[in-house]
Amino acid sequence: MATWLRALPQKEIDAAIQTMPNVAADLTTTDTYLFQAHFTNTTNGSVTIKLLDKQNTPKTILSDQASLAAGNTAVFAWPQGLFCKGGINWVCSNASAVDAQLYGFTV
Repeated sequence: MATWLRALPQKEIDAAIQTMPNVAADLTTTDTYLFQAHFTNTTNGSVTIKLLDKQNTPKTILSDQASLAAGNTAVFAWPQGLFCKGGINWVCSNASAVDAQLYGFTV
């Protein structure tokens, strides 16, 4: 089995837990390696979340079909790092509903 070591950039995505916006917004605006995403629905209703990269034709990281039930938490991990060309854009179906933290590095 081959082993690859990635030289990781030194600029970490903002480490603080943030509330996801209900209008699409850029979380990062340069190439990003995403390693983990943590989402907690703080409301009494189901919500959807969506993450896209920011290349010319954006590619889906998490579809807006990713539903998060009331009071639930979801954690996604990419141990080798998911390369997000151009950065990351995110949106939630309900304002102030989801507290999130993404762990990664920008290039």
